[in-house]
This record gives sequence, structure tokens and C-alpha cells, in this order.
Amino acid sequence: MTIENRTTNARTNPLGIPADDISFAWTLSSSERGNSQSAYAIRASKANGETIWSSG
Repeated sequence: MTIENRTTNARTNPLGIPADDISFAWTLSSSERGNSQSAYAIRASKANGETIWSSG
């Protein structure tokens, strides 16, 4: 399964989005029939890998 078409507040390359109203969206692609997403976790990090936000 592959995550594709990631967006934040409907933007593909978001910069300067206020932190008070953020929405994430994505689509999934799979070569196998019947695959579906059952959970997710989102982590935003700096280029060095340091986590700056996590959905928990």
C-alpha cells in the first residue's frame, strides 16, 4: 500500500499555514484487491528528523 496525493489544507506544498486549523488528506494505492486503511498517525519533523508535531 502506498500513500499518494498528500495535502495539507488542500495544498501540495504548504508553507506558512496557521497551526490553529490544519487538515490533512491523502489517497491510498495498492496492487492488491481489498486493502484498506484502518488507522493512521501523522508526524511532522524537521530535516534532521526531530519531531515538531505528532498526532499521537
